[in-house]
Amino acid sequence: MKMPSVPSRLDLRARLGILGAVLLSLTLVSCAGQAPQATTTTQVNSPVDTTVSTQAAEPTTGTPVLVQSITGIRVGEATDSDVVSMYGPGLVIGHGGYVAGPARYYTDPAYTVTLHVGTHTDDIVVTVELSDGVALPPGIKVGDDSALVAPSLSVPVPIDQGITLGMTASEVLGRLGRPDIDEMEGILHTVTYYGMWDGVESNYYANYLFVSDRLRSVSINVSD
Repeated sequence: MKMPSVPSRLDLRARLGILGAVLLSLTLVSCAGQAPQATTTTQVNSPVDTTVSTQAAEPTTGTPVLVQSITGIRVGEATDSDVVSMYGPGLVIGHGGYVAGPARYYTDPAYTVTLHVGTHTDDIVVTVELSDGVALPPGIKVGDDSALVAPSLSVPVPIDQGITLGMTASEVLGRLGRPDIDEMEGILHTVTYYGMWDGVESNYYANYLFVSDRLRSVSINVSD
């Protein structure tokens, strides 16, 4: 499977900086009223990863623990077809970020979280990202496509190793171990883990974004 290379540290900073700005604005701005409800067809939730660990891993100071799946979608193994069968077509944006295949976006019916799934040209999922609130690419609005709302996406969304949005940095690092990158900028705190996947060194990376010491976004990725 030929997949894109791991982005540089500067690329990660830029990507997390944009997402941090979006989440920070959601934290500081109170929206009046309730988001409009979209009309969708209920999808059958058939998790790909039925062995997701929802229990906290033992705190470690050695090799970090790798989060491998979010809401049952196992990065590097699940396919685009699996994702569509679980949550429907979603809001599709051609090629998304560091992936060569389609990027699909979903929100739960209450618009409390956004799920972003990116695939490569071979149909394999290479990016799974979960964020607080509505976190869509610039210029994209909630009402642009009713398929954005996935009735089968329920909150709280399960993340491997017992991670949940809203956790503190100490809680997350206590489960996963020492990160490779740990940076603070005001109320924004980002940590990044690199690791091996299928025996290949440095083709896995995961980003965790905290705002005011609360986890607001998790992104897990594989590359060659």
